[in-house]
This record gives sequence, C-alpha cells and structure tokens, in this order.
Amino acid sequence: VKHVADYLKSKGMQLGLYTTRANRSCGGYAGSCGHEFVDVQQWAEWGVTYMKDDSCGSCDRPVEQDYRTMQDAIRKVDKPMILTIEGGPNISEVSTGCCGQARRVGHDISADWVSMISLVDQASGLWAYAHNGSRSTVQPPQGFWNDLVRTL
Repeated sequence: VKHVADYLKSKGMQLGLYTTRANRSCGGYAGSCGHEFVDVQQWAEWGVTYMKDDSCGSCDRPVEQDYRTMQDAIRKVDKPMILTIEGGPNISEVSTGCCGQARRVGHDISADWVSMISLVDQASGLWAYAHNGSRSTVQPPQGFWNDLVRTL
C-alpha cells in the first residue's frame, strides 16, 4: 500500500482508507474496534492521509468513545491524517475537534435531483459548525467540515 500512496503523492494526490468503529464493516470486512492504535500506526507508515470511520455497528462503547479513541490514535502517531466520522456524536460536540475534522451529513446520494437537493436541505443549517480551527478546543487546533456526499 505504501507504494500506491507514494505513487499517488508523486501525482499530486493522496490516499484515503475506510474503516468502521465496529468489528465488521457494513460489507462484512474487518473493522478497527479494539485495534485503533495499531491500525492508525500502519496507515501512517503507508502514507495514508485521509480516513473515513463509518458507523456500521459499534465497539460496545458509546459512539463518542469510539470516535475519540480513533482521534487519539491519530494524534499519537503524530502524522497528518484527516478523520471523517459518520453518525453521532452531535454536530456541536464534533465541531470542537473531539472526534475528527468532518462529520457525514445525510444519506447516501443517488443520481437524481431530489436526492441531491435533500442533502443540501439537511445541511443548510450546519454551515455555522464548519470552521478553519477557530473554535477548536483541542491542541493543535483543527478545522471542521460537513461531509455531504457519499456515492453509491
């Protein structure tokens, strides 16, 4: 995987990976429950710079603890990596930097106007939570964005 990440970086791109805060992903693949630190260390060594932590199931802990554990693992390896989460905790808490830099908003998008507009409608009141680090309560300060789209 490191060779793929290096190649992508040579072309001006970056590599992201998907995991879930449970033992198994929605597709039945292995999740990161209980091995967050080991997983993040491996991904950092590979050169991964973006990580999506899905909400398929749980690690038998509160959702906030699941995502904080992943965020803590990223901070511990001290390599730049963006964490996007899905589902709780609530948006006002997440926007402070406790659990990543982005939170998934809405449903899976489909290729029709109603689907696209409904995502915009769902996110229309969330603009106030997006910021460049100015309201971050963690150090170093981190920005926060609303993640509107997931394609099928």
